[in-house]
Amino acid sequence: MNWGVALGYYTSALLADDSNNEQPAQRITENKKGKGLRLLSLVDKKTKTILSARESVPLFTAEVLDKKTGKTFTITSDDGWENVQRKGKEIFLSNPVGLPGAEKLEIFFEMPFLEENNFMSCWGVYKIDRYQLRNVTLAQIALRNFGQNMKAFYPHASGVVTENPVGNELHWKGTYPSGWCSMQYTAVYDETKNVGLYIAADSIGSYVRDIRLDADSAADSLTVRFERPLPLDNLNNPMRFYAEWRTFQGDWYDAAVMYRDDVRSHADWYPRKNLGPDGRTDTPQWMKELSVWALCSDPPEKMPETMRKFTDALGIPTAVHWYNWHQIPFDNDYPHFFPAKEGFKEAVAEIQKNGDCYVMPYINGHLWDTRDKVLDDFQFTSVALPATAKKEDGKPYIETYGSKESDGSPVELAAMCPATDVWKNKVSENVLRLLNECGVAGVYVDQVAAQHPNLCFDPTHGHPLAGGDWWNKAYWEMFEKIRNEMPKDRMLTTECNAEPFVNIFDGYLTWHFQYQDQVPAFAAVYGGAVQMFGRAYRGGPSQVLADRMKAAQQLVYGEQIGWIDPHIVDNAVLFPFFKEIVLMRYKYRDYFYKGEMIRPPKFSEKIPTVTADWQWSGEWIITTDAVLTGAWRKTDEEGKTTSAVFFFVNVSDKPITSRVKVRLDEVGLESKAFDEPLTFEPGVPLAIEVGK
Repeated sequence: MNWGVALGYYTSALLADDSNNEQPAQRITENKKGKGLRLLSLVDKKTKTILSARESVPLFTAEVLDKKTGKTFTITSDDGWENVQRKGKEIFLSNPVGLPGAEKLEIFFEMPFLEENNFMSCWGVYKIDRYQLRNVTLAQIALRNFGQNMKAFYPHASGVVTENPVGNELHWKGTYPSGWCSMQYTAVYDETKNVGLYIAADSIGSYVRDIRLDADSAADSLTVRFERPLPLDNLNNPMRFYAEWRTFQGDWYDAAVMYRDDVRSHADWYPRKNLGPDGRTDTPQWMKELSVWALCSDPPEKMPETMRKFTDALGIPTAVHWYNWHQIPFDNDYPHFFPAKEGFKEAVAEIQKNGDCYVMPYINGHLWDTRDKVLDDFQFTSVALPATAKKEDGKPYIETYGSKESDGSPVELAAMCPATDVWKNKVSENVLRLLNECGVAGVYVDQVAAQHPNLCFDPTHGHPLAGGDWWNKAYWEMFEKIRNEMPKDRMLTTECNAEPFVNIFDGYLTWHFQYQDQVPAFAAVYGGAVQMFGRAYRGGPSQVLADRMKAAQQLVYGEQIGWIDPHIVDNAVLFPFFKEIVLMRYKYRDYFYKGEMIRPPKFSEKIPTVTADWQWSGEWIITTDAVLTGAWRKTDEEGKTTSAVFFFVNVSDKPITSRVKVRLDEVGLESKAFDEPLTFEPGVPLAIEVGK
């Protein structure tokens, strides 16, 4: 396989070795008119494919504030520099023209070390005195349109692949880290030409940034950008930012494996110290083996009966995500979740007494209501306001979610800064009271891995102002302390799947994996390191098919099934298929906490598609293949595959026969199970286990 070279933005042109056909050829030139650096071409030499567009974009763009005058300037790599000089493995751009007193503003690019097989590129800035860098755009490249077979992957929720992105005028922007921009890499590829480009920010830090893909049909190009707001203090010390370009052959899965390898080796949030032969050592075994979730808001007097019926109908351990266990309204009067409704503690004990059903109540880990006692300002101004995340004008960030106060006005909720003791102590208090006083098995802390960091400008909080990775690390500190104090057989989960919180949570609620053309890229990277659970199951005229599609997709993605109304047991149409999926997931459960995802099988023949309204947000039309596939493996201590399981679920109402294309050579297994065409019966999941 040709992995290519991640030679930074322009340096690769100076290092490219034309005699080595494994390397992509890249050319950079110095702009003699105004002095700068520009990418002229990027070519995959193995396939002789030109990857770069006719018109290049600057290798970087930076917003610079003149602190003396208050004026803002934009500087780019390709023009306007007094000096451009190479010094060993670095190239320096210094003294931008038109910026008075900017002689010491110096941007550098660090050469990659080919002899060490290190393909990372480094961008940095030295002392800048009166100037302040506010935002910088890096890893910026314009790619030419490969044609109808071109595909673009971007890390939206689980991951999405858009076909023909230029022809379809793709415009996507995600703020990382969040549930809607969960990882920090993209990939553009053409499987028919066996060529692609992997583009990633550094897999070491989790700095807040925007990732953008923008098609331009007139220029016949697709531009990829990583836009990063910078911390406003400590800028007189050298800053270094890493990014990577790498050519590859394959598809979204191959790009995910590249990112997975980098994350496992370098990411400071990856829980490598807590991973053993049986998966996460800091996650309770019962949580790792869970295969089904109920979502319910029944009152305490009814919940035990509801969950007993649900658990008995499935015949395996279950869990319930309990909403509205508190006396305050939902999304109102946060974070004052106590007191609980009368009988809550007793109901928890009743539900959990047989050891086959687990209770996980809801709390919020992000918001404080500005009128936090009905219509009164109870503790917001006196306690919370100093600890809220502040805009540059000093005002708190306010969020609304459709909830209403008793007078009909919107509930206005302030985003809290996780670096403050006020918020750390409040979240800890709520979590530990639920675990210790109420005896619940786990706590769901809403929004932590869903909502992107707020750029907080409050200097009293003790964190770098605005950008950086301090927001994520503040949550790490918060939950590491909580985990050290809570009982060892309990667990914590949060909303969505922003990657930098894998180390502090046992599970991610992936209810938002609801998008057209999504792929299980997040599971390919993090399967086994964190448990994923839950989809939003809704109603509508195509509910039966939509539920089948979601449950089947959950199985092949490796998720714990459900987040469903437990009263589904009374639905003779919906429940049988749901139960089949749940029981299959339970049978092969150790693959999902001990193992890792491998390449999902494909078919030799074209498979029919199905379409249903998933009702994620109003009408939400989703089309998938009628037969959904997935594959997972287990390995020994040396990383060799010991066994693998391949899943096939026909969600349509007709049998489908096809020959299956499985890359067993990738995982070191042999099997005759895929020598003949297979028939997939409607509504009957099929699992083929090999190597065991």
